[in-house]
Amino acid sequence: MPKRVGLHCERTSLQNGLAFYDCASTYDDDSIGEAYFSYIDLHTGAVHCDCPGFKFKPREGVIPDIGTPKLHCIHLERVIADCIEKGEIEIEL
Repeated sequence: MPKRVGLHCERTSLQNGLAFYDCASTYDDDSIGEAYFSYIDLHTGAVHCDCPGFKFKPREGVIPDIGTPKLHCIHLERVIADCIEKGEIEIEL
């Protein structure tokens, strides 16, 4: 069974402050895993990913954002890091 060796997230578009990404794992046999769709709202910090690791369950008044790291999957961690590197968002730790 191939071992995961990396994660590739590529921004596919930026529209009205929403940054959209396609993310997929890479494996040691040069294969690529299933692609997942992630996005971040650069104005509000809201985030979403369609992978099974995204732990958000709809509840009244709860919107996952950059300030809710317990809900983030590995894809969102990479997307948020990319936006921080680009200077598009700031997080106070």
